[in-house]
Amino acid sequence: MCCSAGAQALAHRSARSAGSSSCDPEQPSALHAASTLGSAPSRGDSRVRGALTDSDRDAGIAPSRGGHRMTIPITVEDLIAIGERFPSEAIIAEIDRLLPIASADLAMLEAGGYSADLLDALRGYRATLTEETAGRRAQRAAKKSARSVEAEAIAEAKRVLRAAVVMAEAAITYRVPPTGEAPETTQRITRDLAAALESARGVVGHDSAKLRTRLTAVAAVLGSASIAPAESGRAARTAMIARVTAAIAALPALAEEKKAAQHEARSNTDALDEIDGRAYLNLRTLAKVGRAQWRLAGDKTRADAYQLTLDDRRPKRSGEPTPTPA
Repeated sequence: MCCSAGAQALAHRSARSAGSSSCDPEQPSALHAASTLGSAPSRGDSRVRGALTDSDRDAGIAPSRGGHRMTIPITVEDLIAIGERFPSEAIIAEIDRLLPIASADLAMLEAGGYSADLLDALRGYRATLTEETAGRRAQRAAKKSARSVEAEAIAEAKRVLRAAVVMAEAAITYRVPPTGEAPETTQRITRDLAAALESARGVVGHDSAKLRTRLTAVAAVLGSASIAPAESGRAARTAMIARVTAAIAALPALAEEKKAAQHEARSNTDALDEIDGRAYLNLRTLAKVGRAQWRLAGDKTRADAYQLTLDDRRPKRSGEPTPTPA
């Protein structure tokens, strides 16, 4: 392959310049950015990346996919994306495993850059996660109860609809035309009422909007003056219309309550996932510093005690940082 010496020198200088200008995720400034998460205005390409070096391998730092170090989260959204991949219970278990080791090795860890303040923060994350996890369990129970209430309300509305359709059908079938009503008029009224009632029939499933529409249709048929009941049947007709009206009123309220509960649940989940992400970042730093310091001291057995055992079991979303065990 032919290439001039000048071109080779230029290519060499460009590569060396590019290497010197890249950000090293292990620099204090990058770590500080990760610890102040939320200060960055946006997500995207602001995360810091770096290639795995020989010193990283000597320190026992594992590469992520593609041979690159895990991206360092900069924004709160990055933290949430990482935290949602780890069950809070797994984070708590890992903290419980490493806290006694780190407490005993604090002097060694501080010499490597992991401070007592970071260890205290890890204890705080554990306390918060323990409390929030219990709260989340209670919230799930409440949501399950709300879903049960909604399902029962829909089932009840379907029963009301069925009974109302049967009553309307009987009223149309046995309608007694008033004196003097022309046969053509009787036929037209019957056809119109039957067509109106037909719109209240059919499969509803769990579609509350469709259910409201059909309840409204049957209520209109039952309230039609053309099939007004005799004195003996007025109380029953009035009671049925009242039940249909109550079912119609209940369904929108249930839908709004469900929507509000979902919004609240999402907000609470994001807050918990952010704490999971912060705790994971702290654990990862602790594990890297502990392994590096004990390898430096020549104690590989103690260094191996800092190997993270977290199991990333949650499904990943495309485009998000990939957590890599320290």
